[in-house]
Amino acid sequence: MRNGRPEVQTFAAEESLFRRCDPDHVAPDGTVMAEAFRFPELSVLRSGGQAVGDVFEPEDALWLPAEAVPEGCTAYLLNCCVVRFSVQDVPTEIQRPDAAPYTTSLIYSPFDDLYPHSEVHVLQNGVVLRHHESAIKRPARRELREKLARASVLVYPQPAQ
Repeated sequence: MRNGRPEVQTFAAEESLFRRCDPDHVAPDGTVMAEAFRFPELSVLRSGGQAVGDVFEPEDALWLPAEAVPEGCTAYLLNCCVVRFSVQDVPTEIQRPDAAPYTTSLIYSPFDDLYPHSEVHVLQNGVVLRHHESAIKRPARRELREKLARASVLVYPQPAQ
């Protein structure tokens, strides 16, 4: 719960970010596929640390904020996976030969009942691209997704040994 705690926009490079994804986007050996990442607004949970004053568990990514849950439904998604990558794994810029590069911005946007919620936004010329993945040209979107997939590790459920 947020309980009146502030929005701390400072992220340490080594801070972990957790992303809930469909089990179909994780190979049997635990390799994370690029399809686990949807843009232009990628929802993640931050691990916390000193800046936030809490440490959150990977499984917290399975919770949905109350406003996203229909009445009478559970807010915990048991059939999903959780992957981890770090702030430093998020590319800050994606070059494009035909136009201005895309840049990324990590925004801390807590919900009252999901305090570690954050988003990775994609921008072009300083303007946040919102709501539709096609706003990002396919080659750049693929590059961004593949970089995050290569940096990601399955943390829930634990991969079979």
